[in-house]
Amino acid sequence: MVPDEIEYFSAHLDYPLEWYLNHFARQVAATPRPAGVSRTLGEKSARYCSIPPDRIRLVHRLLPDAKLILMTRDPVVRHWSQAKRFFSKRRFNKLEGGVLAIPRQELFDFFERMRPLGEFSTMIANWIEVYPARQLLIVSQERALAHPRAAYDSVLEHIGVSRDYDPEAIGLLQAETNLGPKLKMPDDIAEYLEGMFAAERERLRELIGESPSVYAQH
Repeated sequence: MVPDEIEYFSAHLDYPLEWYLNHFARQVAATPRPAGVSRTLGEKSARYCSIPPDRIRLVHRLLPDAKLILMTRDPVVRHWSQAKRFFSKRRFNKLEGGVLAIPRQELFDFFERMRPLGEFSTMIANWIEVYPARQLLIVSQERALAHPRAAYDSVLEHIGVSRDYDPEAIGLLQAETNLGPKLKMPDDIAEYLEGMFAAERERLRELIGESPSVYAQH
């Protein structure tokens, strides 16, 4: 994987294509392989999930055979988690008390601006309108945290990488990481977000169901 998030198709299309490709060239140079050993290269960029269809068509023109992975999350929990993390940063919030110090209307306006990042059904529809659905793997974050190895194995199978590995050697399969601030969601905020995403939850159930721990869109 290329380190960090490139966000080329979401934020840096004004850069030359070589800028994007050079990330992969540097990764190849930094991780040499014996002659004849193939490799699979990838990148992770969070904002790709919500890029508009014309950008998705550009991705497809450049990378028609790419294997895509979308991690979904309950949109209410996702929005609250983002708000906690965002307003815990001093450059965005000078008030003491983090997210709870933000006036409610300002917080609700933030939720509305970020709404597209919680509308996973729209993301799925946009991407499979351009790419064959078999090239998109959808992984539930909640179920992946509960069953990390099953999620990891499904990703490896999807991208065509061997599943012959030692799970004990991979720390991410043993413990949850990247935890945000722990803070219970107030009832009025929960009510607001539940109302915002009630229809989205129903659309997600219709699209991908609820039972599998990880699932591919076919």
